[in-house]
Amino acid sequence: MAVELYFSEQKTDIVKTRTFYRNIVNICPVKQVYVRHDNAGSGPSWFIRRIYVYNRAMKINYRCNCNCWLFSPSNLAKTLTCQKL
Repeated sequence: MAVELYFSEQKTDIVKTRTFYRNIVNICPVKQVYVRHDNAGSGPSWFIRRIYVYNRAMKINYRCNCNCWLFSPSNLAKTLTCQKL
């Protein structure tokens, strides 16, 4: 299973991509993804564009749109609804 995160860090328009690979028991169908961060570091705000979840074993892809900021202690987490591609 791969999770790909598209985001922009605070005060920049540069889009960064982080891909995380995890061996997870088959969890299909993916309906929601919960994303959060710890607000650590200088300028820790994230603008999350979307998250992709790939199930390589079953060859199924999901997209979870966000288009929102994760920032400050009051808004560090978000539950996203996913769509099968």
